[in-house]
Amino acid sequence: MSSGKRIFAVTCVSKMFDLFGKVSWRSILKDCVAPRSMRRKLLPILGSVIFFFYSTACAGLLLSKESCLAYEPSVVQLTGTLIRQTFPVPPNYQSVNQGDAPETGWYIQLAHPICVDEDKHEPDLNPAQKSVQKIQLVVDPSVYKTQKYLVGKLVTVSGTLFGAHTGHHHTPVLLTVKSLVKTE
Repeated sequence: MSSGKRIFAVTCVSKMFDLFGKVSWRSILKDCVAPRSMRRKLLPILGSVIFFFYSTACAGLLLSKESCLAYEPSVVQLTGTLIRQTFPVPPNYQSVNQGDAPETGWYIQLAHPICVDEDKHEPDLNPAQKSVQKIQLVVDPSVYKTQKYLVGKLVTVSGTLFGAHTGHHHTPVLLTVKSLVKTE
């Protein structure tokens, strides 16, 4: 590509970004004062470039405006793998092997990360969270016995979300369970 054609292409792309969304791609070519023979060659390429940028922009808008979940009192439903995990608690919250008491609980490992909107009434207790992939479950102690066959299985859980606020909360977001069922 000659230097004149390169300058022309850069000028056209620059103009396209300046005018993006305000004018049609045909007027961009016309404004670039491309020779008629070059316009015919550039038209499909420019159309593809504009389509790519529009589709990328639309995808970005969809991803950036993902629908986040809400904290309590809203009831949410999540699907993921039920896992059992142990963490050290008092006195030092560091190591079960070095004398800290073990605390075992259930968690749902989500297939896809979620986000949770900030609670407008309790922003300090329930802040906005992004990319949440694991949630600690708060269940009635009897559930550990009656539903233990679900550990390691794909489950659907429903309940209300709240933010971590003690040393016994091991994920940024927890869920008070209302129902826990195996997903087929």
